[in-house]
Amino acid sequence: MLSAALFDFSLAARGDRASDFAALLCAVAYGEAFLARFTFIYPGIETMLILARFYAGTFALQEALYGLEDGDEQAFENGIAVYL
Repeated sequence: MLSAALFDFSLAARGDRASDFAALLCAVAYGEAFLARFTFIYPGIETMLILARFYAGTFALQEALYGLEDGDEQAFENGIAVYL
């Protein structure tokens, strides 16, 4: 069977690595145990995790705000539920 892959780098840019780690930390992703595996190949990850945890803690609020701004009631309900 022949398979192919396509990589789109049109949005690739330098950014805050802590936000990438936050995406891996959030409740629907891999969590801290997964990132702990990187400590031996990514020096300083422990320090970056402090900021990544903060960013991950804002994801629900960001979803609620997105819902308000775009009129997406379901996104708002999903995001605000964490704070109720």
